[in-house]
Amino acid sequence: MPRGFREHEKEQIRAQLREQVRAGLATHGYRKLSVEALSQGAGISKGAFYLFYESKEALVFEVLAQFEEHYQRRLLEAAGSAIGAPRERVRTLLEHALVAWRREPIFRFFDSDEYRLLLRALPPELVDAGMRSDVRFAEQLIALWRAQEIDVAWEPALLANLLRAIFLIVLHEPEFDPAVYPAMVEELLAMIAVRLTGSEEHR
Repeated sequence: MPRGFREHEKEQIRAQLREQVRAGLATHGYRKLSVEALSQGAGISKGAFYLFYESKEALVFEVLAQFEEHYQRRLLEAAGSAIGAPRERVRTLLEHALVAWRREPIFRFFDSDEYRLLLRALPPELVDAGMRSDVRFAEQLIALWRAQEIDVAWEPALLANLLRAIFLIVLHEPEFDPAVYPAMVEELLAMIAVRLTGSEEHR
């Protein structure tokens, strides 16, 4: 039987497990993560792992949720300090969102196959919680833009799903022609910015 842990030990172990996941995602990806390796890295037995998380996927989800919380905070800060015409501010923020995903080490090996594997393994309630978090972020972003007199007519759910679509484009990047991928993304972000702000002006 796994031994008991004091509260401060539990928090330290959870932090170590999260760090093991971040390191593993950055070096070899989600598919090669194992409960045994994560447990060894945190200095606990494989059996003790389940005192902290129901599954490897639940731990990975927590790490991704922490990244997303930090990431969304940074995007709101960037939106709050942006200058320029409304369309350009929105396009720049969308570009910032895409670049931030691409540069984040935990997504280095996170392709469309890994994303599907993780979604299939997660309990539906965790997936739903992630969706609700995305919509709450979209609500905050829309409120910030409207306070800056950027007339956004979209519902938060639509914006949340569009941001998710941009994330999926990053996951599918290897499937696009590299010669046209940058121009395709640039055109897509520009079109979204025009529609989002209701702008009729052309580039």
